[in-house]
Amino acid sequence: MYEQHKIQISSPGSITKEDWEYYCSFEVNDYINDILDSLKNKNRFFVDERFLKLIYHFLFDNNSIYQSQKYLESGMILYRARIYEKEDKSERYFAQKKYGRFKGYNKKDSGMPPVGMNVGAGRINPSNIRYFYLASDEETAVLEVSPHSKEFISIAKIKTNEHLFLADFSKNWSVISAENKDWEKWINEFILGINVLFSKPCSNSSEYYLCQYISEYIKCWGFDGIIFNSAKNPQPVGSPKGKNITLFNDKKCEVISSKLRYVIKVSVDMN
Repeated sequence: MYEQHKIQISSPGSITKEDWEYYCSFEVNDYINDILDSLKNKNRFFVDERFLKLIYHFLFDNNSIYQSQKYLESGMILYRARIYEKEDKSERYFAQKKYGRFKGYNKKDSGMPPVGMNVGAGRINPSNIRYFYLASDEETAVLEVSPHSKEFISIAKIKTNEHLFLADFSKNWSVISAENKDWEKWINEFILGINVLFSKPCSNSSEYYLCQYISEYIKCWGFDGIIFNSAKNPQPVGSPKGKNITLFNDKKCEVISSKLRYVIKVSVDMN
């Protein structure tokens, strides 16, 4: 049994009949794009409260079999990759045995960016907000840093020391119930649309605004982070691989080792 997480903000309220009628006046993708456009061009920090009701409903609907709340057990191993840029890369690569547990970056440099470091905006974090980007497996971690051939990659192992409470955006199905079949169809399409939003490739940082907004909102509900599918390592349905895990802090995990790998080539599959 898991400890109830402390709620840090009040509920936006239940979805009313009027809310449902408003939602259903939009095609789902049009509604999501309208919210994203609002964050890009109108108001970066506030959106229509009806949108927050949908996210709350997704997270806390007890009638859903979607299981939007995911727990990672203590003792699990996650991965973080970074391109190794120090001048000793060749030496370290060919003499890894002498470097102990940290053959790539050391423990500090393998972990979360330090306080005071300028951090660019990412899919989940706004600019200068430090988050810990991890992956379910080594391959996904490496692909997420978009390496080039002949580069060295440091791959760190991160062990969870406590249970992690995550919002799950990694599923490609949704079964959330509602009083009306049209409402039910709409919200399930909405959840799938949000999941796709977290996973699709983006060409510029403004495309991340909605993911950032949702993540900041989720953080206020006491979640430790979120899990979503990797855009760079898509996997078959049900695979435990190909997942990105972004933590809002590193208090419940520890970097335990790192290794150094050399990228021989990067391949591209085309139709």
